[in-house]
Amino acid sequence: MRRTRPILVVIALAIVSLGGAPGVSARSYVDPTTLTPPLKAFRVCWQLGPEVQCDTSGVTSIENLPTDDSACGQIYETSTEVSNSTRWYRDGLIVRRAIQESVRGTWSLSPTGDGPTVAFMRDLSWDEHFAIPGDITSGVFNTRGRWAADRDPRGGRDPGHASRLGSELAAHRSALRERQRDG
Repeated sequence: MRRTRPILVVIALAIVSLGGAPGVSARSYVDPTTLTPPLKAFRVCWQLGPEVQCDTSGVTSIENLPTDDSACGQIYETSTEVSNSTRWYRDGLIVRRAIQESVRGTWSLSPTGDGPTVAFMRDLSWDEHFAIPGDITSGVFNTRGRWAADRDPRGGRDPGHASRLGSELAAHRSALRERQRDG
Protein backbone atom coordinates (compact mmCIF):
# COMPACT_ATOMS: atom_id res chain seq x y z
CA MET A 1 0.00 0.00 0.00
CA ARG A 2 2.88 2.35 0.78
CA ARG A 3 4.41 1.80 -2.68
CA THR A 4 1.26 2.85 -4.53
CA ARG A 5 1.17 6.27 -2.87
CA PRO A 6 4.48 7.53 -4.39
CA ILE A 7 3.45 6.19 -7.79
CA LEU A 8 0.10 8.01 -7.58
CA VAL A 9 1.90 11.22 -6.62
CA VAL A 10 4.24 10.90 -9.65
CA ILE A 11 1.29 10.25 -11.99
CA ALA A 12 -0.64 13.21 -10.57
CA LEU A 13 2.38 15.49 -11.01
CA ALA A 14 2.85 14.33 -14.60
CA ILE A 15 -0.80 15.05 -15.44
CA VAL A 16 -0.65 18.50 -13.85
CA SER A 17 2.57 19.39 -15.68
CA LEU A 18 1.16 18.33 -19.07
CA GLY A 19 -2.03 20.26 -18.51
CA GLY A 20 -0.04 23.44 -17.93
CA ALA A 21 2.13 23.15 -21.07
CA PRO A 22 1.33 26.08 -23.36
CA GLY A 23 0.24 25.34 -26.94
CA VAL A 24 0.17 21.56 -26.68
CA SER A 25 -3.21 21.30 -28.39
CA ALA A 26 -3.98 24.96 -29.02
CA ARG A 27 -4.19 26.64 -32.37
CA SER A 28 -4.56 30.32 -32.97
CA TYR A 29 -6.30 32.24 -35.74
CA VAL A 30 -4.13 34.01 -38.34
CA ASP A 31 -5.36 36.89 -40.51
CA PRO A 32 -5.12 35.50 -44.08
CA THR A 33 -4.49 38.94 -45.58
CA THR A 34 -1.12 39.11 -43.77
CA LEU A 35 0.29 36.11 -45.66
CA THR A 36 2.29 36.11 -48.92
CA PRO A 37 0.56 35.74 -51.26
CA PRO A 38 -2.44 37.00 -49.29
CA LEU A 39 -5.75 35.21 -49.22
CA LYS A 40 -9.15 36.86 -49.16
CA ALA A 41 -10.20 38.06 -45.72
CA PHE A 42 -13.00 35.48 -45.35
CA ARG A 43 -10.60 32.51 -45.56
CA VAL A 44 -9.77 30.65 -42.35
CA CYS A 45 -6.11 30.14 -41.33
CA TRP A 46 -4.59 28.64 -38.20
CA GLN A 47 -1.13 28.73 -36.68
CA LEU A 48 -0.15 25.08 -36.19
CA GLY A 49 3.34 24.85 -34.76
CA PRO A 50 5.84 26.53 -37.09
CA GLU A 51 3.37 26.63 -39.99
CA VAL A 52 0.12 28.37 -40.81
CA GLN A 53 -2.48 26.18 -42.50
CA CYS A 54 -5.30 27.68 -44.55
CA ASP A 55 -8.16 25.52 -45.76
CA THR A 56 -10.30 26.85 -48.57
CA SER A 57 -13.11 25.46 -50.62
CA GLY A 58 -15.68 26.72 -53.03
CA VAL A 59 -18.32 25.95 -55.60
CA THR A 60 -18.39 27.92 -58.85
CA SER A 61 -20.98 27.63 -61.61
CA ILE A 62 -20.95 29.15 -65.06
CA GLU A 63 -23.59 29.11 -67.76
CA ASN A 64 -22.92 29.42 -71.50
CA LEU A 65 -19.62 31.19 -70.93
CA PRO A 66 -17.47 31.65 -74.06
CA THR A 67 -14.33 29.70 -73.18
CA ASP A 68 -12.36 28.83 -76.31
CA ASP A 69 -12.29 29.08 -80.08
CA SER A 70 -11.90 25.94 -82.12
CA ALA A 71 -12.08 24.98 -85.79
CA CYS A 72 -15.81 24.41 -85.18
CA GLY A 73 -16.34 27.96 -83.82
CA GLN A 74 -16.76 29.62 -80.43
CA ILE A 75 -17.11 27.13 -77.58
CA TYR A 76 -19.52 27.85 -74.72
CA GLU A 77 -19.24 26.08 -71.39
CA THR A 78 -21.83 25.40 -68.73
CA SER A 79 -20.32 23.75 -65.65
CA THR A 80 -20.06 23.47 -61.90
CA GLU A 81 -16.68 23.24 -60.19
CA VAL A 82 -16.18 22.06 -56.62
CA SER A 83 -12.70 22.72 -55.28
CA ASN A 84 -10.83 22.21 -52.02
CA SER A 85 -7.44 23.65 -51.27
CA THR A 86 -5.03 23.65 -48.36
CA ARG A 87 -2.14 26.09 -48.21
CA TRP A 88 0.81 25.96 -45.85
CA TYR A 89 2.83 29.06 -44.93
CA ARG A 90 6.07 29.34 -42.98
CA ASP A 91 7.26 32.73 -41.70
CA GLY A 92 4.24 34.22 -43.52
CA LEU A 93 5.35 32.88 -46.94
CA ILE A 94 3.59 30.14 -48.89
CA VAL A 95 5.62 26.91 -49.00
CA ARG A 96 3.04 24.38 -50.27
CA ARG A 97 -0.48 24.01 -51.56
CA ALA A 98 -2.60 20.98 -52.32
CA ILE A 99 -5.71 21.30 -54.49
CA GLN A 100 -8.50 18.97 -55.54
CA GLU A 101 -11.13 19.99 -58.06
CA SER A 102 -14.08 18.27 -59.65
CA VAL A 103 -15.84 19.80 -62.66
CA ARG A 104 -18.96 18.55 -64.42
CA GLY A 105 -20.44 20.32 -67.40
CA THR A 106 -21.22 20.61 -71.08
CA TRP A 107 -19.72 22.36 -74.11
CA SER A 108 -21.78 23.76 -76.93
CA LEU A 109 -21.32 25.85 -80.05
CA SER A 110 -24.49 27.76 -79.15
CA PRO A 111 -24.45 30.82 -76.86
CA THR A 112 -27.75 29.60 -75.38
CA GLY A 113 -26.69 25.97 -74.95
CA ASP A 114 -29.19 24.75 -77.56
CA GLY A 115 -28.28 22.12 -80.10
CA PRO A 116 -25.68 19.39 -79.66
CA THR A 117 -23.66 19.48 -76.47
CA VAL A 118 -20.74 17.47 -75.22
CA ALA A 119 -20.76 16.37 -71.60
CA PHE A 120 -17.39 16.47 -69.88
CA MET A 121 -15.92 15.85 -66.49
CA ARG A 122 -12.58 16.65 -64.96
CA ASP A 123 -11.20 15.39 -61.64
CA LEU A 124 -7.79 16.83 -60.88
CA SER A 125 -5.55 17.20 -57.90
CA TRP A 126 -2.10 18.59 -57.51
CA ASP A 127 0.42 19.13 -54.79
CA GLU A 128 2.75 22.08 -55.26
CA HIS A 129 5.90 22.87 -53.28
CA PHE A 130 7.53 26.28 -53.69
CA ALA A 131 11.29 26.35 -54.22
CA ILE A 132 11.29 30.01 -53.14
CA PRO A 133 8.87 30.52 -50.22
CA GLY A 134 6.29 33.18 -51.07
CA ASP A 135 6.98 33.05 -54.84
CA ILE A 136 4.11 31.24 -56.55
CA THR A 137 6.04 31.15 -59.83
CA SER A 138 8.63 28.83 -58.22
CA GLY A 139 6.19 25.95 -57.72
CA VAL A 140 7.21 22.37 -58.45
CA PHE A 141 4.17 20.16 -58.59
CA ASN A 142 2.75 16.75 -59.14
CA THR A 143 -0.56 16.55 -61.00
CA ARG A 144 -3.00 13.65 -60.98
CA GLY A 145 -6.40 13.36 -62.54
CA ARG A 146 -8.72 12.20 -65.24
CA TRP A 147 -10.57 13.87 -68.03
CA ALA A 148 -13.43 12.62 -70.17
CA ALA A 149 -15.75 13.98 -72.84
CA ASP A 150 -18.80 12.19 -74.18
CA ARG A 151 -21.48 12.67 -76.78
CA ASP A 152 -24.55 14.80 -76.37
CA PRO A 153 -26.01 13.72 -72.99
CA ARG A 154 -29.51 14.78 -74.16
CA GLY A 155 -29.47 12.57 -77.28
CA GLY A 156 -28.93 15.64 -79.48
CA ARG A 157 -29.81 16.05 -83.11
CA ASP A 158 -26.29 15.36 -84.39
CA PRO A 159 -24.43 12.97 -82.10
CA GLY A 160 -21.71 12.47 -84.72
CA HIS A 161 -20.96 16.20 -84.66
CA ALA A 162 -21.10 16.19 -80.86
CA SER A 163 -18.64 13.31 -80.78
CA ARG A 164 -16.23 15.08 -83.15
CA LEU A 165 -16.65 18.27 -81.12
CA GLY A 166 -15.98 16.35 -77.91
CA SER A 167 -12.76 14.82 -79.24
CA GLU A 168 -11.53 18.16 -80.56
CA LEU A 169 -12.48 20.01 -77.40
CA ALA A 170 -10.90 17.45 -75.10
CA ALA A 171 -7.60 17.73 -76.96
CA HIS A 172 -7.84 21.52 -77.16
CA ARG A 173 -8.73 21.98 -73.47
CA SER A 174 -6.00 19.57 -72.40
CA ALA A 175 -3.39 21.54 -74.35
CA LEU A 176 -4.76 24.80 -72.93
CA ARG A 177 -4.50 23.46 -69.37
CA GLU A 178 -0.87 22.42 -69.99
CA ARG A 179 -0.02 25.90 -71.27
CA GLN A 180 -1.73 27.57 -68.28
CA ARG A 181 0.07 25.29 -65.85
CA ASP A 182 3.46 25.80 -67.50
CA GLY A 183 3.28 29.42 -67.75
